[in-house]
Amino acid sequence: MTTIRIAKNTLHTNPGGCFDMKDGNEIEKRIAKLYVLQARISHMIGCLADSGEINPELGASAVITEVAEAIYVNEYKDFVENYSLWKLEFDHTKYTIPAFIAESPDWEDISWHNDVCPRFLNCELGLELFIAADKEIDRESDMEYRFSLHSVSITQDNYIGNWLSNVGECETEEELIALLDRLR
Repeated sequence: MTTIRIAKNTLHTNPGGCFDMKDGNEIEKRIAKLYVLQARISHMIGCLADSGEINPELGASAVITEVAEAIYVNEYKDFVENYSLWKLEFDHTKYTIPAFIAESPDWEDISWHNDVCPRFLNCELGLELFIAADKEIDRESDMEYRFSLHSVSITQDNYIGNWLSNVGECETEEELIALLDRLR
């Protein structure tokens, strides 16, 4: 928890230190103000935890509550409420994962930041699917097609063993559905 002590022209924060709010430089003043905000937020969390209520209509609490809501909605809501590993690893504005893959219990999102694009695994079929960016200009590799499907061996604990072969590549979701239908 951040604590604040006030003296003439200075704010003493712990953690943080001593900040000259009259003659100090602008960066130090901004840092001090963020420590004040952090202390206020800690106080609000403590009040909420102790009594179950904060009056969000009063002063700074209203502004802080609005800012917290805006940060959540703009930066976290989609990730939390529509959690997908690929969204954490890749720029979600550049990729469209077909619903029949993303929502299927048969396809597991195994994306990893060292991959060039989102990757999904179907253990039952022994298939690994790489999904490149929607626009060719955004693709990080020399992937000619948006969808690249590979046959892989699956270990007993449902991990990828060895890459076996390239099953097929295609550009559209319709082509991917047709390719998968032929394999079933």
